[in-house]
Amino acid sequence: MDPLDKKNKVKRLPVANMRLQETDYTCWHVTLPLGVTVDDLVVPTFWAHVARHLKPLSEIRADAIDGSFITRMYVTQVGDTWAKVHVWLNTDMRDASVSDDDPNFYVEFPNATDRWCVRRKTDKSIVKSGFTTREDAATWMQGHVAANATEEAAA
Repeated sequence: MDPLDKKNKVKRLPVANMRLQETDYTCWHVTLPLGVTVDDLVVPTFWAHVARHLKPLSEIRADAIDGSFITRMYVTQVGDTWAKVHVWLNTDMRDASVSDDDPNFYVEFPNATDRWCVRRKTDKSIVKSGFTTREDAATWMQGHVAANATEEAAA
């Protein structure tokens, strides 16, 4: 079918209805502090300190600082000290197949400097830090435990 066929009354998008998205709304990226959940994001006062920068239809891309989840949302309403958002994507980024269960060590994300780290349970000291993901820390911990077990067995 010819797109210019007037007999079929093909609808066409007017040129004025298409423009760069940046002219209509803004896309923001947010790094969420430790402890913030998706449930917190839908509370309008969560956005109190940044609401004046937002406008309806703005997109917010929010990532947990520990990499545990990513969220995408649109701003639906905004006031001076609040904003309502609609979450349209929330993805748990944790790999459930990787175990961080060990009787002597545990994996945690204490802060943005140490990132994911492996701690000794007895004195809570950091054995190794700086891992990008929980899975990387857990994999290292499993290797560390296995290496120590091999050394102890050889002694």
